Amino acid sequence: MNRSRSILQCPSCQQSRHITECRIFSEQLRHLIRNYPNKIQSSKGEVLGNYYWDSTQSDSMDWACDECLQNGKAIKGDPTKQLFCHAPPHFAYFDKEKECRVCKETFVFTKSEQEYWYDHLNFWVQATRVYCPKCQYTKKQKDRISQLLNNLDYLDIDKLKEVVALYLTQGNYEKAKYHLTRGKKLRQRDSLEYINLDSWINEIKQIEKGNISAS
Repeated sequence: MNRSRSILQCPSCQQSRHITECRIFSEQLRHLIRNYPNKIQSSKGEVLGNYYWDSTQSDSMDWACDECLQNGKAIKGDPTKQLFCHAPPHFAYFDKEKECRVCKETFVFTKSEQEYWYDHLNFWVQATRVYCPKCQYTKKQKDRISQLLNNLDYLDIDKLKEVVALYLTQGNYEKAKYHLTRGKKLRQRDSLEYINLDSWINEIKQIEKGNISAS
């Protein structure tokens, strides 16, 4: 490993640190090179120990100085549990500000969430969060609706109710009433399910008129 550059800028605290203040990271790198040589290869045959070390100079790799790791500003990562190839692994995790792809609002990709993604779920290290929590929740709802509507059985009352509940959460009352009406038509007029579905349709109509609040 090339040790000629002894001053590094910690990407967690943005402070200049002498190599003696980055002992934990140095040991992580030595451990990876020493015990997992199959992970230390590149398409160009480079010695990735030097490549990773050089990456600390260009702010293209996640690691942290000893102080950040010890005071909890950063969490130590475990590259041996991560999926990486031509991109450096995460030697440490720290909170990152991101811009949501949908609403363009700023949100925080937390260090604990990153640790869960890469060390436990084994996502590729290049993966990152692109949606804020609100937009991510909305996307999950849309994905779930699409899944449910794929050959939806309107006689399956639980799935029908889930579809309707998701539309109500989005404030899409027309879609909610549409699916309730389709489900109601397949039932006997005097059945309990028919009566309940009809009651739900009427309640949604009252919500739209502003006579009652959505709950």
